[in-house]
This record gives sequence, structure tokens and C-alpha cells, in this order.
Amino acid sequence: MTVREAMRRVDSEEFSWWIAFNMVSPITDDRADLRSAVTAWAAASAMGNKCKVEDFVLEFKTKRRKPDARELMAKFAIVREAINTRACNKQPKGPNHSGH
Repeated sequence: MTVREAMRRVDSEEFSWWIAFNMVSPITDDRADLRSAVTAWAAASAMGNKCKVEDFVLEFKTKRRKPDARELMAKFAIVREAINTRACNKQPKGPNHSGH
């Protein structure tokens, strides 16, 4: 689905729910390191090792700031307004449209 399609099909309430869901259960590769750590921990624990998931989490030198929901919603609103404004300013084309 393209961004334009998503803007047409997803309203701001649904988008807010997806943001909240992503904060609880990310479905991107942003935390693939954590999923891999859990897998490694489970394997080690099954073999009798006394360890914690944190023992397997990769440490990165820089930490990215994760935008909060309000910041994302503000950006989404700006994009949506731009698309809506552009759509409202378009005139229908073709022989069957008089433009009135």
C-alpha cells in the first residue's frame, strides 16, 4: 500500500491505534535484536544455563530517540492536510465532467 492509499483508507483514530499497538508490540525490524536475544536466552535456558535476556541484548553506542505518539500524529495531520488540500483543489477531468 502506498502512503497516499494509506492516507485515504486510514483515519486518524485508526492510525492512533496502530501507533499504540506498535509501541506495545513492534512489528518492524527495529527490535529484531531483542527478538534474537529472547530466542538465544530461551535456547540457553533450555540447556540449563542461568542467564537473563539482558545478557543477550546487543548494546549499541548510540541510542535513537523514538518519537512519541503526539509527534507522529502532528506529522500525520500535516501530511493529511496537504493531501486533502491538493485533492480539493483538483478539478475533475474528462468529457463527462462540466466542472460545476
